[in-house]
Amino acid sequence: MPMYREWVPRRIQPWLYIVTVLCIQFSGGVYLGALEAVRGTTNLMIEDLLMLLYATLAGMAVWFPMLFRMKFRFTNRFLLVGSAVVIAVCNFITMRTTNMAILLPVCFIAGIAKIQGTFECMSNIQLWITPPRDFGVFFPVLHIVLLTAITGSAWLAAVVAFHFTWQMMHVLTIGTMCYVVLSQLVLCRPWCPMPQRMPLRGIDISSGLLISLLMLMACCFMVYGDYLMWFSSPLMRWVFALSLILLAFVLYRLKTVEKPYISLDIFKYRNMIPILLVTVVAEILLGAQHTLEEIYWTEVRALEEHTKTGLGLWSLPGVYVGVGITLFWLGHKRWKVWKLFAIGFGCILAYAVQMYFYLDVNAPLSQ
Repeated sequence: MPMYREWVPRRIQPWLYIVTVLCIQFSGGVYLGALEAVRGTTNLMIEDLLMLLYATLAGMAVWFPMLFRMKFRFTNRFLLVGSAVVIAVCNFITMRTTNMAILLPVCFIAGIAKIQGTFECMSNIQLWITPPRDFGVFFPVLHIVLLTAITGSAWLAAVVAFHFTWQMMHVLTIGTMCYVVLSQLVLCRPWCPMPQRMPLRGIDISSGLLISLLMLMACCFMVYGDYLMWFSSPLMRWVFALSLILLAFVLYRLKTVEKPYISLDIFKYRNMIPILLVTVVAEILLGAQHTLEEIYWTEVRALEEHTKTGLGLWSLPGVYVGVGITLFWLGHKRWKVWKLFAIGFGCILAYAVQMYFYLDVNAPLSQ
């Protein structure tokens, strides 16, 4: 790892990056576990907070095509320090204002910084995880970090909000970002994998911005639709119509521009459409799971937020078992991936059957 200074022991170098990526992954614009606390102390509705969460996800999603370009243009230390500073500033702003016009772009930018910092850390330790660059090994290990952070950050935010205030989670994040900056300045030197830096010229920035706007409009329609009675609201009708117009314009631009932000040729790749369909179906099923859990825990059992997120931690052992199965299946045995999908959907089915047949209002928390 050539970015480290000579006096840093080689054995701990990749582990320092694991700590750094966990710090970055535990960050965000707003925190899932603190939604109830934020809603109870501000004028923000639950729909507003969900919109801010999706704005963060939109920032992460739309920045993916830029990750390698940024890595080949700037140094490792610049990208990680920049990501940490941006996340810290965004967290300071989100705990100081309730203006949605300010919070939406701030959370969007926080998502960009979060994915950039995560990519920079994980790409630098990829050869440590799997020297032959076996993605059947790398991605399961990556999901240990990602899914641990998703569940763990919600639990940590709920606990901090319960014992202190929801703002303290933002203070904690700012503190961890200070650690990231300090560790990079003290332990690392500026280093870029490309001797000849790749310029940022020729990037279709306008299409990227239009895609971002389209994602945010889609999120707005889905989040506020139930609250505003869907097409009974003139605002929802306008959002839906403008989204369709913008979608058509984005597709036309991506098809006609010389170097599009995202090439439409990706849909011609082998197995691309089947994989997308399987993923969409799986996400819909998992989305129903989380929705029903939230209704059951909140409306039926009336559990506090930190209790709900504490119960959610029991999903992590399942994550680790799933990662172990995937590593054995893809990394060791090299078996077909479609049978692995069947195992995943079988687990979703088993979950649904248990929820339907075994849970009622009298079920103890242990069950």
